[in-house]
Amino acid sequence: AGREPRGGDPADDGAPPAVEVAARRAVASATGAVAVPVLTGLPARAAIRTLEELDLGAELSGSGLVASQSPPAGRVVERGARVHLRLAPPG
Repeated sequence: AGREPRGGDPADDGAPPAVEVAARRAVASATGAVAVPVLTGLPARAAIRTLEELDLGAELSGSGLVASQSPPAGRVVERGARVHLRLAPPG
């Protein structure tokens, strides 16, 4: 605890998740890339809207709520990248 990441991937320094997320956001804003948001559990329309606000595209399979996503939440991707969402019925 209390360690600051020193270059490279913050996860390699054993940084806590909050520090890793902050570091990824800093990289994203500096490079024009964006961090993929958490979409699991959202209805398809809400997930698509969230991705569009970040200039990301969506590829859907299934129907219902987002059950999984690829790339995973927190991954830094270039604007315009597509996120695959696997949907499943609620419950």
